[in-house]
Amino acid sequence: MTPLLVLVEQFEKVYSLCDESSERQIFIENLVNAAGDSVSAAAL
Repeated sequence: MTPLLVLVEQFEKVYSLCDESSERQIFIENLVNAAGDSVSAAAL
């Protein structure tokens, strides 16, 4: 399986472009979960 590399550039845009705090929180939680998943082939 080929690993997936996710680059997060301009992370501050999460706060400046996303008006819904709940949507922003879900996005950030998903990034954190993906980064901490040792079984996944994704790297952040």
